[in-house]
Amino acid sequence: MRRFLFSDLTDNVNHIKSVICDDLLTARFFSPPNSPKDNFCVIYLRNLVDNKIVNEGIVFPIMLFFQNRSSGEPLSEVLKEKIIVSSQIQLTNLMDELFAGLLSGMTVLLLNNSTECLLIETNLRDVRAPQEPDNEKVLRGPRESFVESLDFNIQLIRRRIVSTDLHLDYQVIGKDTKTRICICYMQNLVSPDLVSIVKARLARLNFDGILDTNIINEQIKDARYSPFKTIGVTERPDVLAGKLLEGKVGIIAEGTPVALSMPYLFIDNFYSPDDYYLNVYFASFGRILRMIGFVVSILTPALYIAISTHHWEIIPSPMALTIAHSQQDIPLPTILECVVMLIIFELIRETGLRTPIGIGQALSIVGAIVIGQAAVQARLVSSPMVIVISLTAITGLINTKLKGLVIFARIFFLLMAFLLGLFGIALGVLLLIAHIAGLKSFNVSYLANFWPLSRKNLQDHFIRFPKQNIHRQGEQEHG
Repeated sequence: MRRFLFSDLTDNVNHIKSVICDDLLTARFFSPPNSPKDNFCVIYLRNLVDNKIVNEGIVFPIMLFFQNRSSGEPLSEVLKEKIIVSSQIQLTNLMDELFAGLLSGMTVLLLNNSTECLLIETNLRDVRAPQEPDNEKVLRGPRESFVESLDFNIQLIRRRIVSTDLHLDYQVIGKDTKTRICICYMQNLVSPDLVSIVKARLARLNFDGILDTNIINEQIKDARYSPFKTIGVTERPDVLAGKLLEGKVGIIAEGTPVALSMPYLFIDNFYSPDDYYLNVYFASFGRILRMIGFVVSILTPALYIAISTHHWEIIPSPMALTIAHSQQDIPLPTILECVVMLIIFELIRETGLRTPIGIGQALSIVGAIVIGQAAVQARLVSSPMVIVISLTAITGLINTKLKGLVIFARIFFLLMAFLLGLFGIALGVLLLIAHIAGLKSFNVSYLANFWPLSRKNLQDHFIRFPKQNIHRQGEQEHG
């Protein structure tokens, strides 16, 4: 592909048409009556631009200008600085920049006998109205969410953080998609090392297309194969604004309503936006419930398998007789019975997620009840197993942030319990703690909030302290 523009207007237009094979590509030639030699062409993609801006902000002012143009003026500079009405105008002589601007919704102004062109911002902005995200609902607080427009998302952040310390660093990544991203941070709160690490990891990205922030997430996170998240994900602008005020770094991308925040520590898995919009006591109680739910969800099936397989002696006799009686005539071993029920539950949950909202909810509830009752009556599974799986399923839904981790940990502890009993569960807990202790998120320990153990480090973690007593997280993480 040619690197620089031609000096001839027709040659430039023909070259653009030969490269961009799109019927919506529009080239409008104009010949001013008072300056016939100053021919110019406005070229754009009709489905990407606002025609009103093109006509009223570009064509009409230029035609008026040529009626009273004085000789000797540098035409491109005059048009850029004084004539064309637009929020963004770029002067370039490179073909790559021309095509990038044209394909992103800009209008190209080509002048005759000139090796330069103007890239004018004329994007057709059709932005979806912000709605409350389905995965981060709150009882109180804002109901806004990010949308697919980067500029609009930045506006939502600016509304909440009205400070000159808010720095926005724009970059373009993706060889073919040319996706715009924005790195956000508070200059007075963030660690310079953290910003440097984030920018360095982004600079190593070499993808043809970046369609979602999850692609960025997978490439720049620590412990790529660990089930624990080391980068936060949110669709709420108030949550991202809160992370920035804690001294963290945020990443927002064009075309996706999901923003990233880093570093992301273990305790962050149990935070909820509701924690800061509800009473301190209710918020603390809810946070503790989420922690208990996590432990119950991953250990309950394993404990049942360990006790019913290896440690009958620790169960009271009446309960042991009840469990033994319920397991009579069950054709499957206890471990296989548990695995089958967990798989059935995951199938029901996934079906409920992929179907329409009303149908999905009804299907999940009815399916679970019907299948559970039918399985017990048919003697395919025991009643205690249905209770165990139901408790596991309910507690696993308390915190959707840990969905993937819960499934992996549940299977791991089931295997350890089946092989070694309670000793296997204890060994698995130690291995899990050792894995968590070895993780880092952007050079910050995954357990930075727990060690060194102090009152300052424990504030706003297990329980939510009153806001005036909370220390900024960025200060404690980065010193």
